[in-house]
Amino acid sequence: MKTINFKLSSGIEIELSNKDMEELKPLIDSALANLDVNLYERLKKSESKIITETLEKMNDLELIEFARIHDAQTVMNMLHLDSFSKKIYSELFKRAGIGFKQVSHLSFKQRNYLKELGLKSKNDNPL
Repeated sequence: MKTINFKLSSGIEIELSNKDMEELKPLIDSALANLDVNLYERLKKSESKIITETLEKMNDLELIEFARIHDAQTVMNMLHLDSFSKKIYSELFKRAGIGFKQVSHLSFKQRNYLKELGLKSKNDNPL
C-alpha cells in the first residue's frame, strides 16, 4: 500500500493512505467543479462589495483555484493592477497573514507567496 506525505497550509504534515486519497478525491473534485469560469465571469462584472463578500466566503481551496482562473485570464501589470485583481490578491494575502492592505506594489513576501501557489508575480502573459 502506497502512502504520500502532505504538508497542509497550516503547517501540519499528514500521511495519506490509498483509502484516504480515494475518499478525499471526490470531495476535492466537487469543490473544484463548483468553482467554474462562469462564476469568474459573473463576479468580474459585479459590484465591488459583492466581489469582496464572495471572495471572503470562499474556502482556501476555492480562492486559490479562483486566483488560478484569474491568473490564466490576465496579463500581470504590477504598475497598474485593476481593482478586481487587487481584491483577489488582498484576500489571498489576508489569509496568509502578509500585507493585504497594500497590493499595488507587491513586496518580496507577496511575490514569493504567489510563486508558492503557482501564480504569476510579475509581468507574465496569460497562458
